[in-house]
Amino acid sequence: MSIAVTHSLRSWLNRLGMRPRELEVVRHVLAGDSVVDWRGLEFGSLEEVDEVLRLNKLDWHVPRDARYLRHLLSESVGFLEGTLLRKVAPEVARVEDVREIFLLTRKQERRAVRTSACFTLKVMNTINHMNGRELLFHVPISERNLVSLASAEVTRVVDSLKASGFPIVDFAGGEKTREALILKLLAKRETLAAQVYDKIRFRVMVEEIDQIPAVILHFTRHLFPFNYVIPGQSQNEIVAIPADEGESSDRPMNESSGPTYRHLDFVVDLPLRIDPFVSLAQTPELERLGSVVYAMVEFQVIDRHTALANESGQNSHDAYKERQKERVLERLERPFEGD
Repeated sequence: MSIAVTHSLRSWLNRLGMRPRELEVVRHVLAGDSVVDWRGLEFGSLEEVDEVLRLNKLDWHVPRDARYLRHLLSESVGFLEGTLLRKVAPEVARVEDVREIFLLTRKQERRAVRTSACFTLKVMNTINHMNGRELLFHVPISERNLVSLASAEVTRVVDSLKASGFPIVDFAGGEKTREALILKLLAKRETLAAQVYDKIRFRVMVEEIDQIPAVILHFTRHLFPFNYVIPGQSQNEIVAIPADEGESSDRPMNESSGPTYRHLDFVVDLPLRIDPFVSLAQTPELERLGSVVYAMVEFQVIDRHTALANESGQNSHDAYKERQKERVLERLERPFEGD
């Protein structure tokens, strides 16, 4: 269970000038559920929609991006009506400004329009994500470039948070070492190389538990889009989520962790523009796939007291590594027992 904090998550975020939909966004990050299961979000203006598109590295005012968004809409409507046989309301299917679909999810809209808008946005989100993955197979960009881009994005946002006076105690990040990756893959029976979610990871430490929600809110405003938080990969044992806002994730604990180790982490498929590395203007055949690819990044946000407790006794990193190595040896030796 999550540890209770001095203020509820709702009251804390309200003090930060949270907009109505942002409580659900932060809860989503902490719980790690899927946006496909959401009922909708309350967008108050096109400016708010532009902010979400910006986090997704898309800009309606850029002709290439506008054409891409229209293509996403067309393909999504075709999927809903052709594959699922679900008629899409004309207010959604024929909209001129694709951003208007976000506003049509509001509760005051007719039910048929609202549900069509929600269905369409969820399918667009899925196709856009799939396009970004496919685009990686068609462009000459290395994993090193992706890591560099992701690190620059995260560092930029954390630096802005520190510059604003927010009490960041420590910030660190980078790639897992090759040794650490091999150990993880050997230790967990269900893990394949494609399922290593924390190959790129960052940790932000604050002074007090009550400051953690502010960091997450800042990230969802300036760093990553809530719609690409990886479902089922959030682990929250620090910040309490109000009961009326949903349950925290039941992601399994790491078997090598210490008995009282507590942490809060989540995984994001971070959108990255590849324009600096690839001349997309010279590849019109790829326009249907957009200009954005993804790098999976794990974030840990923690307070100083919890971090110190996590580094003592059986919770320490050294103890964790020893247990992990023992587990790997047990797995490797098991088939030969009794020989």
